[in-house]
Amino acid sequence: MVREMRNPATARRSVSDGRAQSESGVSLVELLAYMMLSVVILGIIGSILINGLRTEAIVRTANQSTSAGQLALESIQRGVRNSSGFAVSVPENRDQDQVVMVRTAGGAEDIVYTCQAWYYSASERTIRTETSPDGTPVSIENLSTWTLIVEGVAPGASGTVFAQLGSELTIDLTVDAQEREPIIIQSSARSRATSTEQELCA
Repeated sequence: MVREMRNPATARRSVSDGRAQSESGVSLVELLAYMMLSVVILGIIGSILINGLRTEAIVRTANQSTSAGQLALESIQRGVRNSSGFAVSVPENRDQDQVVMVRTAGGAEDIVYTCQAWYYSASERTIRTETSPDGTPVSIENLSTWTLIVEGVAPGASGTVFAQLGSELTIDLTVDAQEREPIIIQSSARSRATSTEQELCA
């Protein structure tokens, strides 16, 4: 039987080649390239996520401002429309501020008068409201304690938030929406009557 003789040098080379192939891995340059690519991809994904969250926050703020402005508008319109009379006044020593007071008659047989008021503060840029259920005029001594209904308010194009023309009240204001354009609210409401049965809540 003939045995094949292998060259010892060839055998050693074959073993070392096998080890080199089994121990081959990612080089430092390849590793750095992979890391850089990962950083770029994560940066792109992160910026998309941050922009999405920022846009969502802007939209949410605009919706909240719109809702608050509409709530204030509906409250004022409902009060004026159901009133037997209203008056717009300027608080003492507050030339830029305004107060709207309405007097509403409720009840079927026994008429119960309710006085309600809305206060626009130019310095605080807010609209607040207060109610006097027994029909007595609402006290305007502590206007800052009234219930807050909307913030970030400024007069509209007319330059006046509230204006009275006979039995009609016009409302012209804007509400801040942070990074978006201010929300414009313009409307009017007419009192159902100009009653002289009792004094107005003013």
